Amino acid sequence: MIAGVATAGPWTRDLGSFYLQAGTDVYIPTEYVEQGDTLGGVSDDTFTGHLYTLYGEFGVSPGHPVQVAFSLPFARYRVEFEREDAFRKAVGSVTTNRLQDLRLLPQVALHPDAPIAAGVEFKVPLYSNDSICEDYELFRDVCAVPGHGQTDITPWFLAGGSAKKAPFWGEVGVGYLHRMENFNKWRTEIELVDGITWQTTVGANLGESYWMLKTKGVKNLQRDGITNEYATVTPSALLTAWDHVGVDLHVGWEVWANNQSRGVSYGVGVSWFN
Repeated sequence: MIAGVATAGPWTRDLGSFYLQAGTDVYIPTEYVEQGDTLGGVSDDTFTGHLYTLYGEFGVSPGHPVQVAFSLPFARYRVEFEREDAFRKAVGSVTTNRLQDLRLLPQVALHPDAPIAAGVEFKVPLYSNDSICEDYELFRDVCAVPGHGQTDITPWFLAGGSAKKAPFWGEVGVGYLHRMENFNKWRTEIELVDGITWQTTVGANLGESYWMLKTKGVKNLQRDGITNEYATVTPSALLTAWDHVGVDLHVGWEVWANNQSRGVSYGVGVSWFN
């Protein structure tokens, strides 16, 4: 699971306000688990993931604050493998390039002054697992897939606050992750379970820089052998480079994971905002 560059918070933007970020992450798992319709435990293959993401937030309402956030990621996965049976030994690597899941989050402010908001996030797959390595049937069990390729719907409640006489702030978000089973051109009979998802941030504004500690995760409502769940911790910094332009640096650790890989991601992003 790669950390990605940004997520929406409880401060809902007014009309004309925007935030854009282009970023890249490198993910190196300490435990690599191949995704698909079955899970075979931790793999001996070597996996490296690169994620390139465009993220944005836009205020869209001339009256009451309403904003729309989106995330559009493109991933490049490389798997180095070694396979051996009684007749042959194969050593090689497979690289896949795919758009991942488009995420849209419209949200509305629930209070005229306090940073409290509600929204609904839609995750729409932009890939089909059946098409990955379809011309290389011998190595399809090696090729990495971005996920399960189905739509998620997540209602969110977001709240935040800041200290009056100190440069500190915090925010929290809690959502109900409903995993649908309308798989995008993928022939599978797996059944996924829903979960509770969350995100938190504590931060400090130190001059022209913002230092943050973020957490994010999903805890499934039922245990099964296929649906992923995880918890990440991500220290990050947003450094103002020029007027309305910033540089984001972050490192993410998966401190707990089930039915998915576990590792570390390193990322950088360039932001433009007003």
